[in-house]
Amino acid sequence: MPEMGPVLGKGDAMWRALSVLSGELVVFLDADSEGFSEHFVTGLLGPLVCEPGVEFVKAFYGAPSSTRGSPCRRGVGASTT
Repeated sequence: MPEMGPVLGKGDAMWRALSVLSGELVVFLDADSEGFSEHFVTGLLGPLVCEPGVEFVKAFYGAPSSTRGSPCRRGVGASTT
């Protein structure tokens, strides 16, 4: 989408992607998360598919012990963008 100018980070790239998607459900995942597997996908999609009235699901998971050289506090979670 050159007409929109340069991408201004991860959130901007995710927002732009929505304009070209055609599916009814959209899931953004960080595949580099510690312990990543299919349960991340089913955990996010499950409530959207199985629970009437649910329209939005946001993940919350344990942060790794360090992020880019900065230690994280134990028990402090991380969430999606």
